[in-house]
Amino acid sequence: MWISQEERDDFNELFQELLAGKLSKKHINRKNENGETMLHRAAKMSTRKKVNWLIWEGADVDARDNEGYTPLHSAALGMRLENVKELIEARADINATEEDGNTALHLACMVGCDPKVVILWWLNSIFPKHQG
Repeated sequence: MWISQEERDDFNELFQELLAGKLSKKHINRKNENGETMLHRAAKMSTRKKVNWLIWEGADVDARDNEGYTPLHSAALGMRLENVKELIEARADINATEEDGNTALHLACMVGCDPKVVILWWLNSIFPKHQG
């Protein structure tokens, strides 16, 4: 998935405005012209830390864009496995399908992530090791 520098800059500017309190928290779930929320955009092109912050601040982990993609689909397409894990830990719907019927796991395999790595990541997120 190719992401333009303009799209990255736009996201980073909005994120910094949120952090600085220049935008209200309601902007977290506001959608752009493609139906994407801040979490969709962070999931596909940003760090786990930013994804975690947005979730903590109330971002909808199962929001849908204009093509039916959730932030989990976006993370998979962006090959951001650390964001996939963060979203799964936040209880994102791993069985959600976009308008063509693909889950995030399908998309991750389509864009070239090693399926074994993705499946192991998924399993580790769903069945974390017990500590203690």
